[in-house]
Amino acid sequence: MVHCAFLESVMEVFAGFLALGLFIYLLYVLIKPEAF
Repeated sequence: MVHCAFLESVMEVFAGFLALGLFIYLLYVLIKPEAF
């Protein structure tokens, strides 16, 4: 695997957005369990 700082930063940002989205989704499920 080629070391690329730009690719690493993109992956970090992507992972951050993924974690944030998952957190918001879980929060929504906990607040509105009747919607599921």
